Amino acid sequence: MIELTWDSNFFGKKIGRIDVADDCIGLVKELEKAFKQQYDLIYVFGDKNTDIPSNILTRFNGKLVDRKITYTAQIEGLRTKSTVEIKEFDNPDSNLLYDLAYLSGNHSRFRLDKGLGIENFQRLYREWIDKSVSYQIAKKVFVYEDKQQIKGMVTLGVKEQSANIGLIAVDETLQGKGVGMSLIDACVQYCKAENIITLDVPTQLDNIQACRFYERCGFTEKSVQNIYHFWA
Repeated sequence: MIELTWDSNFFGKKIGRIDVADDCIGLVKELEKAFKQQYDLIYVFGDKNTDIPSNILTRFNGKLVDRKITYTAQIEGLRTKSTVEIKEFDNPDSNLLYDLAYLSGNHSRFRLDKGLGIENFQRLYREWIDKSVSYQIAKKVFVYEDKQQIKGMVTLGVKEQSANIGLIAVDETLQGKGVGMSLIDACVQYCKAENIITLDVPTQLDNIQACRFYERCGFTEKSVQNIYHFWA
């Protein structure tokens, strides 16, 4: 188990992380140790085959909060196209993107775990946006505007010859009209220009609409993680 300093400071709780495979006996010992050390919250990460028994969940106040799937694709193999105009975000007012950021996180564990609270969820996603538009954690932020209002956005991070989509959202009134694929295509075109080879994007298995969308674009499954939260 490791203590997560950033999460602890941000949420004002003592938070740790445990990675498991199939050793539930070892997990019980680690959880007992963690709560003796007065941890408030433990994230438990496993692969897609990790299924923590209900008796352990009940005993330690745990819940499966996320089945995170990461999709990947070779840039040249993506089937994207742009049907609407996409621009690079160049406004210092990151507040313009906050509502879309909240929308992008509707299926995230930070939104679904009521123990963290809606205010903390929104604060987390505001910070994500702030750090993206200031280029601390993103290389580019692309947006779609409709009637001079931002109705779609995507953040793109780059590391060497790989890129990853951080946040992506389209206003609910415009979904299914090509905006999402156009945002992805903006990322693809940037990657091609920069000789970036692969593009990854995470979402949740329970977000069926998003999974089908990425698969239509040409993404395939890279990994799946089951993530549990255990509260003291």
